[in-house]
Amino acid sequence: MVRGTAGPALFAFRGSHSLRSLRTALDPNRAHSEPRDRDVFRLAAPTSSNAVAITDKIYVKNHRQLASQLETNIPKGAFKGATLDVLFQGEGLEKLDEATQERVLDFSSDFLDCDCDNNPYCGCPERKFVRYLLELRAQGLGPDAIVDVMTDDYMVYAYSGDVLSFLDSGVRTLEAAEGLAEVEGSDETRAEIRQAKRDLAK
Repeated sequence: MVRGTAGPALFAFRGSHSLRSLRTALDPNRAHSEPRDRDVFRLAAPTSSNAVAITDKIYVKNHRQLASQLETNIPKGAFKGATLDVLFQGEGLEKLDEATQERVLDFSSDFLDCDCDNNPYCGCPERKFVRYLLELRAQGLGPDAIVDVMTDDYMVYAYSGDVLSFLDSGVRTLEAAEGLAEVEGSDETRAEIRQAKRDLAK
C-alpha cells in the first residue's frame, strides 16, 4: 500500500473503533484503508525478532517539533511504547498542525487499528508495517525510495542501510520457504514464493 499523498473537532479517543470514528470526523469523505496483505509476503516477513529489529529503526520525522506541538516528551522511535501510547490514545493531537495531524492519523489508522485486547502492544503494528515495507519493495522501490515514501506517507523515516538489511533478510526467509516447498512437492507454492523472492531481490 502506498498512500503517496498526504481543523475539524478533534477529541481524545481510545480503542480501534474510536480510531475509525476519529478518521471519519476529520474527513468523512475519505474511506479508511488498511495495508494490503498478500499471503506470499507473509512468508517473506522475517522472524518476529527481525520484524521488531526493523521497526526499532523507524524514527519520527521532525521529532522535536512534534514533541513541542504535543507539549510532551516522546521517544524518537516510532514504535516505542510511549510513542504508540500517544498515537493510540490520541490525546493532544488537536495541537498539531493540519499536515502533521493528517500523517499521524494515517499512521494510527493504518497500523494501530486492530481488535486485539492489548493493542497497540500486540505486535500487529509492527507486522503491518513490515508488510507495508515488503509491498513497497515489490512495487520496484529501492531502499532510498522506500524511505522517501514512508516519510511522505507517515512522517517516519529509516536509514537506507537498515532497510536494505531487512530486505536481504526477507529474501533469505523466502529462499528457505522455497526449499521447504520443493521438499513437499508443492510446485504452485514454490512458484509463488520464487516470484515473491524475485520481487524483493530485483
